[in-house]
Amino acid sequence: MKLYIALLSFSLLTGCASLSESACKEGQWEEIGLADGHKGEKVDVIHSHINSCSEYGISLDTKLYRRGYDKGLRFFCNPDKAFDLGYSGQEYNNVCTNKKFNTEYQLGFEIHNISKEIERISVEIERLKVDLEGANSNGFASNKQTLRKEIKILKYKRSQLKNKLVLLTVKSGRKLENLVDYF
Repeated sequence: MKLYIALLSFSLLTGCASLSESACKEGQWEEIGLADGHKGEKVDVIHSHINSCSEYGISLDTKLYRRGYDKGLRFFCNPDKAFDLGYSGQEYNNVCTNKKFNTEYQLGFEIHNISKEIERISVEIERLKVDLEGANSNGFASNKQTLRKEIKILKYKRSQLKNKLVLLTVKSGRKLENLVDYF
């Protein structure tokens, strides 16, 4: 619990990438590194911290920072969290060397992207159906044929993506409740 509170407080203090004057003065470099590693930040974020603190005439202890950063990365790079990170569509900075982490992340991210593409195609199909109804009422025969063909092509693409989604979901070994909407 103490670790969580420390990480939360440093996340609030550090903001995006640079440090406030008070964070620099406190000099809790290991905890700052821990928070950055815990969020999966690139190690290069240290340069931003160094620049921020140098504005206040304060030096950052890179050894302590790195010790904390490495501890934080061990938490972040847990393969059990990787799939969920990718599935939620979050980018990550390729900071994990664990092959299983990267494999799980890529699988989750691919499922996320396919799900989004299925949604996009479904919206496009509905838009084309509305256009087709308009073409039917206006009697534009050539336009109707083109619209029907586009709808058919998109439905086929969506079907292919759904099949791929099923295979990837099985491969992941997870039950993904919100995928029910696609079938």
